Amino acid sequence: MMRNKRNLGLIILIFVVYVAQSQSPSIASTPKYVFAVSYTPALTFRELQFDEQHKFLESQRNQMETPMYGFSTALAVQRNFNKRSLVELGVSFSSIGYKTQAINLYWEPSQPEYPASTWAAFSYQYISLTARYKYILCGKKVQFYVAPGLSVDGLLHRKTSVYTRYNDKSDQKSVSTTREGYSKANISIIVAIGAKVNLSQRYALCIEPTYWRGLISVIPENNNKEFLYAFGLTTQFIFHFKK
Repeated sequence: MMRNKRNLGLIILIFVVYVAQSQSPSIASTPKYVFAVSYTPALTFRELQFDEQHKFLESQRNQMETPMYGFSTALAVQRNFNKRSLVELGVSFSSIGYKTQAINLYWEPSQPEYPASTWAAFSYQYISLTARYKYILCGKKVQFYVAPGLSVDGLLHRKTSVYTRYNDKSDQKSVSTTREGYSKANISIIVAIGAKVNLSQRYALCIEPTYWRGLISVIPENNNKEFLYAFGLTTQFIFHFKK
């Protein structure tokens, strides 16, 4: 009787180990290179660091300007080194900026065809080369990881959108772009934590809360600095062609 129980226990243990191994990612089946596409909606803003002479302007802008929604989209190649670590190289396009609060307009005498309010949005649009290191902390079916990185960003242009609203609730929009007067290049840090779900042998999905911050002021002045930053939620789809 005791021997039968031991044999049954051994059979159950072997079965559990077999099932666990069959559901866990295998190093032998992990391809060396995989591809990734991602999209990141983000809440973006800027930090002002003005000198004492211009502190009043910094204070006024902090009162008038608010965060705005931006985004980033990327294509990347990942190189797996072992079960826990990989390096990711990619190219991305991003739009990061801020907007002003709406300002009500008053006219004397008032006319219905006059605008009632106006506000503006300013977005810096970059093409970037990114490099990240991913380290898997734990997990099998769902893997949790950290992903610090850097990007080198080239400014395509600064886009200014001015919105005007009329009393009949209609809106008018004017858009202008320029590169003049702004830093043409930036270096940024990227910090993310993520969770990866293996959908199949060839496909996986990652969700990453992500922080991005520019290290170079977008205003190329010595005394007055403006640094962009963003908080986003990245959705990354990973795939490979190995059968």
